[in-house]
Amino acid sequence: MLAKSPAFTAIIVLTLALGIGANTSIFTLVDAVMLRSIPVRDPQQLVVAQWSAGQGPRNVGTSRFGDCATSSENATSTTGCSWSYPLFQEIQGQKNIFANAMAFAGPYQMDLSGNGAAIAQGELVSGSYFQTLGVSSAFGRTLAPDDDKPGAPSVAVLDYAYWQRAFGGSPAAIGRTIRLNNAVFTIVGVAEPSFTRLTPGKSVDLWVSLSQALSLGLGHIHLADPTDWWLVVVGRLQPPVSRTQAEAALDSIFLNETLRGAKPVWAQADYPHLSLLPAQQGLAGIRSFYSEPLLLLMVAVGLILLIACANVAGLMLARAATREREMAVRLAMGAARRRVIRQLLTESLLLSFIGAALGALLAPLGVSGLAAFFLKNQYFPLQLDLHLDARVLFFTLGTALLTGIGFGLAPAFRGSRTSVTSQLKGTTTTAAASHGRGRILGLGSALVVLQAALSMVVLTGAGLLLRTLDNLRSIDPGFDTRNLMIFDISPQLAGYKDAQIPALYVNLQRRIGSLPGVTGVSYSSDALLDGGLRTGDMNIEGRADKSPVEVQMLAVGPDYFQTMKIPLLDGRLLTQTDPNGTKRALVNRAFVTKFLIKERFVLG
Repeated sequence: MLAKSPAFTAIIVLTLALGIGANTSIFTLVDAVMLRSIPVRDPQQLVVAQWSAGQGPRNVGTSRFGDCATSSENATSTTGCSWSYPLFQEIQGQKNIFANAMAFAGPYQMDLSGNGAAIAQGELVSGSYFQTLGVSSAFGRTLAPDDDKPGAPSVAVLDYAYWQRAFGGSPAAIGRTIRLNNAVFTIVGVAEPSFTRLTPGKSVDLWVSLSQALSLGLGHIHLADPTDWWLVVVGRLQPPVSRTQAEAALDSIFLNETLRGAKPVWAQADYPHLSLLPAQQGLAGIRSFYSEPLLLLMVAVGLILLIACANVAGLMLARAATREREMAVRLAMGAARRRVIRQLLTESLLLSFIGAALGALLAPLGVSGLAAFFLKNQYFPLQLDLHLDARVLFFTLGTALLTGIGFGLAPAFRGSRTSVTSQLKGTTTTAAASHGRGRILGLGSALVVLQAALSMVVLTGAGLLLRTLDNLRSIDPGFDTRNLMIFDISPQLAGYKDAQIPALYVNLQRRIGSLPGVTGVSYSSDALLDGGLRTGDMNIEGRADKSPVEVQMLAVGPDYFQTMKIPLLDGRLLTQTDPNGTKRALVNRAFVTKFLIKERFVLG
C-alpha cells in the first residue's frame, strides 16, 4: 500500500525522520551528560563527601575543577567538596564505614615531551583509586596503595583510549619510561576500556599518585597542610552501612578536626556540617553547566516532533478520504472495524519505524554538530561518550511507537467508520457526503490549529533566544574585543623555575610586540570573561564592617589596560616604575559602588 504512493510515503518518512532524528540527537547528549551511570563496579555504593557551613572559611574553597555538584538546604550556606590530604586520610581510616575510600584532583596539564609540545591531561589520585572504583587493568596493573607512599617509584597508568592514540595500542608501552614535567615516570598499566570517565565531560589521559605532586612541579599543593583543601573524596560504603549512618559517624570526626584540630578552619558559629552525596549525583562535572540547556532543547525538539505528527496526521486524513471505497470493500467482506483500525495503525507504525530508522542514521550528524559546538566553547578538552547505546535505541523505538500511534489514530478511526452501502453503490446522499466531509474538515481544522499553536510556541522561543543572543553580543564587556588573540602558556611544563618566569614573560612581551601588525601585548593570570578569576580577601581601612570582603582579583602585566583598551575613570594605571615591594591595585566601578560609595569613601 505504501509503494502505491511513493511520493506520499517519502514525504511522511522524511518528515518523521527529521522529527525523530532531532529528538534522538538531543537525547544522546542528555544520556551522555546526565543519565549514563559511572562505568565502575556497583556505582550505587559510591558516595562523595561534601561540606556546608554558614560562612565558608577563608582558606577553603570549592573544587578547583568543577567535579562536584554541591547542594545546601539553606540558601545562605556555603558548600564545597574540596578536602585536605590529612582529613582524607582520617576519612579513609574509617574502615567500619567505608570498604574503601579514595581521593583525586585534576586533571592537570602535563608536558609529555620535555619541551611543552605534547600535553597530556593527568589526574592525581590516591593509591586506592582503582581499588575503590573496582576498575581493573587491560594490560599491566593499576595503581596500588604502596605507590602513594613517600619515596615510592614514580609510576603512571594510561587511559585505554589515550594508550591507543599515543602508543598505537602496543603492549610494549608497559614498562616504558616517559617524562612528565621533566620527571621520569614508568608506565605500569593501562586501565580497562570500559572505564571511560569518572566525572562527566572530564578528559583524563593518565593517572599518577598524589605523592608525586612535588616531582611534577605542582608547588602549590601541600600534602601535609590541613588548611590546603584541594581533593575530592569518594568512598565505597560497607554493605550494612546506609548513607545516613555514614554521615552521622563522619560528621563528628569532621567537626573535631575542623573546629578543634591543630589548625582550625571554622568557628563553631559557622555551623560546619559534613554530608554524603551519591556519586552519580555528586560527581556532576559538566552536568551542572549543560543540564538546563539540554532539557530546554529536549522540550523544543519534542514540540517540533508534535508539529510533525500533526502534519502527518493531516496528510493521513486526506489520504483516508480517498480510501473510503477500499475500506467499504474490506468491511463488506467481513472485516471487523477493529481489524480495519489495526490495518491502518499498522501502516502508520510502519511509516513511523521507517522514519525512525532514517532518523537514527541522521542523528549522529546532529550529535556531532552539537558536541562540536559545546567543545569549541571550552578552554579545556572535554570527553563525551556519544555512541548510541541501548538506552538511546529504546528511546528511539519508544518515540517511533508513540509517534505512529499518535498520528495514526485519527485516520484509523475515520477509515473504520466508512458507510459501506453508499460506497459500494457508488452514490452518496448529500447529507451523508456533507457529514463525512464535515468530520474530515473538523479533524483537519483541529490539526491545523494544533500545528499553528505549537509553531507559535517554538517560533516565540526561537525569537526570544535570538533576542537574548543579540543582547549578549551588544553588551559592553568593558574592553575592546576586536582583533584580540589570546593564548595561554605553562612555563613550568617547559622546565622554567619560578624565579625565571617573570623574565620569560617580559622577553615574550618584547619579542611579540616587535612583530609586524601587533599594536599591543600584555599578559594576565586569567582571561577576562572565562570565569576563572581568583577569589581573595581584602580589608578596607575605616570601613564600619571590619570583616574582610571577598573580591575577585586578576594579576596583570605591563601595558595590560592599554592593550585591552580598558578606559581609566580615575586615578592612574599600574606602571613598572612603582617601587619594588609596594602594593598597588586598580579597582573597577562595581567595587567602588559596592564598597566605597556606600561608606562615603574616596579613592586613595
